Amino acid sequence: MHRSPDQVDEVALGSIVPDLAAWGRFRLVSRNADGTALGLGIAIHHQTDTEFHSDPWFVAIQTKIRSDLEALGVGRGPARACAHVGTEMLIDGELCADPYLSQAARAALAVISAAPDGLNQIVSADAISDWNLHLNSVASFGVPPDYHDPVAVASRLARILRGRPRLKLDPDCVGVVADILDRHHPEIGDTAHHIVDRVAQQLERHY
Repeated sequence: MHRSPDQVDEVALGSIVPDLAAWGRFRLVSRNADGTALGLGIAIHHQTDTEFHSDPWFVAIQTKIRSDLEALGVGRGPARACAHVGTEMLIDGELCADPYLSQAARAALAVISAAPDGLNQIVSADAISDWNLHLNSVASFGVPPDYHDPVAVASRLARILRGRPRLKLDPDCVGVVADILDRHHPEIGDTAHHIVDRVAQQLERHY
């Protein structure tokens, strides 16, 4: 189906909206975007997650990282979270080095500044003001510059998890997480584009 450039931009925006909401802990009312380009992007995001998280390589690599972390004294909850999110961040770091993918991410973020009306329809009315403040902040972030660095990723994980009691990473374990992520980083880097290709092939069955 042919779409205009504006529609393509909103599909790209929709594909990152669930993550934008998660960063600010907003609850999406996704059904309000049904039938729109934004809604299609949101659906693609969720289907991508389903395909990616069930990929045998991803399941295996996060299992190895979690086991390595637990063996070195990281608690089960933080180890699981760091293995999952840390792997995803390192993959993103590899993908951000690709000029085409980096430009696509920037294009999606740029649409936020245009504030499509649909964005205010997918959160509850009492959250719209805070949601817009959050989106304006996110729009200025740009593409993360340090997701390729295991040390930076470990520090980010510590910040992300500190508000979650069951997943909070002990400060003494941040270095351990960095070391283990660094150990597995070469495999993650070698596989990043291959797993994207596999997931894209799976998505073609749906869209």
